[in-house]
Amino acid sequence: MLDSLIAMACLSDILGLFLPLIVVISSLSFASSYKTFIPEGEILNNPLRRARYNELLEEMEERYSKVRLPRMAGKLGEEKEVKLVDGRIVLVKKLSQRPPIYEIGKFLKAEECDHVINVAKKYGLKESKTLDEDEDSDTERMLEMNKFDMWDKDKSGDIEVAEIRHVLEQLLDFDSEENDLVDMIRDFKLDANGDGVVSKEEFTEYNMTRSNAKDFVRRINKIKAEKPTTKGRFSEQTFLSDHEDPLLENLRERLSALTGLPKDLVDASEDLQVVRYSPGGHYNCHLDSEELQPNMAKCCHLGEFSGPVESQCQLCRYMTALYFLNDVEQGGETAFPLADNATLDYESWSEDADSLCNLARNCKKSNVVIKPEKGKAVLWYNHFLRRKSGWLGQVDFRSFHGGCNVQKGEKWIANNWINASPTQMDDFRLWASERLNKEMKTKHAESDKSHESLSSTVNEESESVKDPGYEKGASDTDQSNGVDTRNEL
Repeated sequence: MLDSLIAMACLSDILGLFLPLIVVISSLSFASSYKTFIPEGEILNNPLRRARYNELLEEMEERYSKVRLPRMAGKLGEEKEVKLVDGRIVLVKKLSQRPPIYEIGKFLKAEECDHVINVAKKYGLKESKTLDEDEDSDTERMLEMNKFDMWDKDKSGDIEVAEIRHVLEQLLDFDSEENDLVDMIRDFKLDANGDGVVSKEEFTEYNMTRSNAKDFVRRINKIKAEKPTTKGRFSEQTFLSDHEDPLLENLRERLSALTGLPKDLVDASEDLQVVRYSPGGHYNCHLDSEELQPNMAKCCHLGEFSGPVESQCQLCRYMTALYFLNDVEQGGETAFPLADNATLDYESWSEDADSLCNLARNCKKSNVVIKPEKGKAVLWYNHFLRRKSGWLGQVDFRSFHGGCNVQKGEKWIANNWINASPTQMDDFRLWASERLNKEMKTKHAESDKSHESLSSTVNEESESVKDPGYEKGASDTDQSNGVDTRNEL
């Protein structure tokens, strides 16, 4: 474990400018994926809620305080049959040791896949974006790359078109077509003498001012808008709330039973994300979670329960469960370029000279490539575990992964991100809140039914007054049948 942490620290230092970008690219717009919990202040201000919350929190501590976050076992390449909660037998195969990656065939039934797709269509899908996808951020990155040596990767004394393409791919999530790049170099007069390369003198004369950098970024964004396949991520997405769909709740139960993860942890994790990739759709390599920063704000999944969600919160996704919802005619694999790379060269990876991270172009170069098949699930762990607590440790950089180019047809997937925090008590508080939330919803639903029943009875009695044979009872309405929820949970 110590070796792993040291290695990750080294990688973080070496990746420098590029790793933060890669990680940010992985960070989805979480505003719609995290659940809305009861704010802590609202719980504390209601005596009955506070008492019930404290009971639930005590239950969490008693049940889980000595529990370590579980991991599925198995040897590399081993296949074994596993019985799901619905009685079906599925085949589980381990594809990688670092990170642990598992493939489960037919985890979802065909009709379940179709149902998730149909619900997603009803919700409506929108273009997938990243948290840091804006002109100002890209301009700042361009300004940070104002030194000739940062672009002249082979130290030849000239910057070639291929080098510019590679830097922009890492820096601005832009996989340009060569003709577009040649046109940009000409239009911005970077290649003043027209010899096809940018010399040090030409680079210095161009002078990367803020105005120049912004113009450059705007040109790139224009090309991205016209040709979305040049972006590192090209897809549409939506999020589904499991509280409104029995199947989605069943999926969580199925996942908890298969992995051994506490049901409370799975229930309090993010809503299901559904993604559609059209022809040309892809998602270059990224991390689903982030390297934990001790001085940064809380984990994002804790949300409003522990105060306002801050823009600098940390993504804390212990595990990812990805579900293939259809058969893809051609392409669309899920790939892990660094899986089981025992001789990972961190400096080489930071440069990514072979563009392994560009899965739209170099899918087959990845160490693990998984073909999409309807109903198949792929599970992997994004983090190590802390030695003492057995709870969330540092991110495993070998969990870099992405979606390869859809060459023909379309691709539908869904993601369950399972959240955990570095500190158990933060999660216990959240789990207690989620349980309380469910109890309140159940009581409100029962209350609504009681009111509907009472209203129906009153209406029937009102109609009966018109009947001379109707005999009134002790009172026109029995208030004891009403339900007053003001002092309930």
